[in-house]
Amino acid sequence: MLCPWRDTDFRPTTLRRRAGRPQLKRDPLDGAASHRSHLHKDMSLGARHMAYVFLGVILAFSVLSTVYLWRNDFAKETLDVIFPAIGAIVLSLYLGFKIVRIDAPSSRHSRIPVAVLLDRTTGMLRSMAEPVATDPIEHLSEFAGLRELDTLPLYNAFAQLRLTDRLRVASDGDTSAADTVLLDLVEYAILQWLAMPANSIGYTDFGSIHLLQSGGGGGGQTVALQPATVQQPEDESNPLLKQRPVSIPLPRGARVVRTSPGRQRTIEVRTHRSHLIITLALRAGCVFDGATSPAAVTLRKRLRLPQRTPSLWTAAFMVDVETGQSAFTRFSKQAKVESEWLEHIHAQFAVDFSWDRLRSRLASSQ
Repeated sequence: MLCPWRDTDFRPTTLRRRAGRPQLKRDPLDGAASHRSHLHKDMSLGARHMAYVFLGVILAFSVLSTVYLWRNDFAKETLDVIFPAIGAIVLSLYLGFKIVRIDAPSSRHSRIPVAVLLDRTTGMLRSMAEPVATDPIEHLSEFAGLRELDTLPLYNAFAQLRLTDRLRVASDGDTSAADTVLLDLVEYAILQWLAMPANSIGYTDFGSIHLLQSGGGGGGQTVALQPATVQQPEDESNPLLKQRPVSIPLPRGARVVRTSPGRQRTIEVRTHRSHLIITLALRAGCVFDGATSPAAVTLRKRLRLPQRTPSLWTAAFMVDVETGQSAFTRFSKQAKVESEWLEHIHAQFAVDFSWDRLRSRLASSQ
């Protein structure tokens, strides 16, 4: 049994500051960003011209070589002229194959533990990341994904699902129904997190300013996106998605599909150039009552929990994030933009969901 209050071997990926709410759709000063945009356009135009010239040379060589050999009756002496050129072409083809296939980067994987607190008597779910008045301003934007779980069961759209009632578990009762609801809720929180503008492809953060009692920032999109509604099979559906569908801003032609094999949830996002696969699995948990670690002591104070909490259960999940790109198109401008997005997903997921990070924050807040 995995107890999230004990030390684990999992470590979050490299952290990165969370982007602010989008406000602007261009560089506010029309400065370096605009210059880089023009520079990329010039470089792309030059590369396109080089490709056309190279293609023209290949076609000219093929035609002239064929005419030359035919007019000379394919004599042996003519091959001494043609063979070196053919060798150069074969070498170029090999180098192209090496760059596209042999040197193609493998998919990137990261594993992030997630934990939530459930009162099995009342059915109340808590993220353990709820902010308090004494938190530093720069910490308030962290754990945005986890904090969705504090309010999801209260949505009017989910009232008929009776999520709180289904999360209640008798002392000797079956936990399978509550486990399914927990998986549905955490999966829905991840989908909502992916739909945030700051986590979308091509989002540019213009920076944030933290003042004495508040902060602000902005950002904007650099690529055209359109909403892609999450698709799911009828026999493996998440009831929360049926009641309140989620759409993720993605490039044209992209798809989002989720499945739920057993005690797992899989979210697969595919564009023409990249893929993102998030796998969520419930890994049991442990009773919160009796926990004496520094993080548990701090949490009791922050949430104002009584000393005896026999009904509180810490549910532990493991999230695997896999990303990769098409080997053939990974050098295109769109692929480079999506590569930055994939890097952001790995880093920001740890900032917004990682139990290891939250536990460290709680332990250092004593």
